[in-house]
Amino acid sequence: MDLAYQMMAVLGVLAALFVTVRLLARRTLLPARKASALLSIEARLPLTAQHQLHLVNWQGRPLLVATYPGGCTTLADPTALSAESTPPVVAGTQAAQMEVAS
Repeated sequence: MDLAYQMMAVLGVLAALFVTVRLLARRTLLPARKASALLSIEARLPLTAQHQLHLVNWQGRPLLVATYPGGCTTLADPTALSAESTPPVVAGTQAAQMEVAS
């Protein structure tokens, strides 16, 4: 019987705590979490268990970001590329070999 009373007391305290937090959140005494207007994740594509692609909207600019255990990398920034610019030539690729041959 003693264990049952202790369990009821613990459950009663947890229920009172839950009700208190809910009431405070409704009365805006606790600030509600709001999504940032400057940053939002539009889409997420898991590639492996630890590698993902994210389409992020940052200050109205879409960015393609790759995340991995060692950090993250911006893969594409469409606003950084203009219609006249060409992507850089990476050494060791077929495009670099074609430039050397010309």
